[in-house]
Amino acid sequence: MRTEEETSEVELKGLTSHPFSDRIDTERRKENKTMLNEREMEIWETLENWEIATQEEIELAVALCGTSEQTLNQILYIRTGYRTIEQMFEEEED
Repeated sequence: MRTEEETSEVELKGLTSHPFSDRIDTERRKENKTMLNEREMEIWETLENWEIATQEEIELAVALCGTSEQTLNQILYIRTGYRTIEQMFEEEED
């Protein structure tokens, strides 16, 4: 069992950022987007541009479920109830 001092030391270490975290995040983001096909990129950008999900939220879903059109459409469905961006665009026109 940890002492109170050891516990707070561990908690502080968890809160401090890694000196290269910005570079790592940037590299990871570039890698995520370069793995997308044209259709996936279109959905990803729509999710961000329409403020349906943040980049970080999309990246988390992709990290957990894999980079695919299905994953991106699931984000869209969870946040809006629309199954595809085309369905969303059609509904917005009406």
